[in-house]
Amino acid sequence: MLYHSTKNYHVSATISEAILHGYAPDGGLYLPETIPTLPQAFIRNLSNMTLQEVSYAIANYALQGDIDAQVLHDVVFETLNFPIPLVNVGGERHVLELFHGPTMSFKDIGARFMARLISHYYARKGNGEINVISATSGHSGGAIANGFSLAAGAIQHLG
Repeated sequence: MLYHSTKNYHVSATISEAILHGYAPDGGLYLPETIPTLPQAFIRNLSNMTLQEVSYAIANYALQGDIDAQVLHDVVFETLNFPIPLVNVGGERHVLELFHGPTMSFKDIGARFMARLISHYYARKGNGEINVISATSGHSGGAIANGFSLAAGAIQHLG
């Protein structure tokens, strides 16, 4: 699947190009060409799945084979290896507590996932070290540093 710039639809990239470059060359963000609809069978089965299983299934659907299924499975299951409890806050209302990760920031989820994908694609290109610079006034820096620390240890077996 191609990913297109939000500023100019004709600027496109593969998943690996979009992940490794971050922004499109025109300064836009990359969005997928299509967003697949999840099948009703998946929706009906949600209550029988773990958070990691749900996350993997959605990522696998969304990325439509752009990433090897086993690599994606490992990335999701190793990224979300901490509790993310669903807490009832009254009646039919629930909230995910996203602060149980290693840096106690909701950003642990996205930062760890992206760090693993960046590391995977960077390693596939045969490049050496990755230098990560993160300017932050809050939780981002710690979550990003922790995410790349996890990725450095895990990328060995993803290849």
